[in-house]
Amino acid sequence: MKAIVLINNFKNGGAERVASLVVKGLSDNADNEVHVCVFEDINNYKVSQDRIKLHVLADPSKRHLTNSFLKIFNLAKVIRRTNADVIFSFGPIMAGYVYFA
Repeated sequence: MKAIVLINNFKNGGAERVASLVVKGLSDNADNEVHVCVFEDINNYKVSQDRIKLHVLADPSKRHLTNSFLKIFNLAKVIRRTNADVIFSFGPIMAGYVYFA
């Protein structure tokens, strides 16, 4: 199964903890191909990057509006390239990005 997990970052928080557990659970199965899409490269939950493919979608040097379009564009590229079976988005804002991508 090909899966994409979309979350803002892995700072301390409830959704971030659940996302890290989902990523760990998915990556434990060797048949799964797991892509993790984040906007910030912050990893407080120590998500192992051995069996996942991490995609940082945002560029912190860009302005806010430009960065929003860049996030949607980069997410759409990852979705097309991976041909994912399922997308897990954590939070209503992340679901909006998936919708537009």
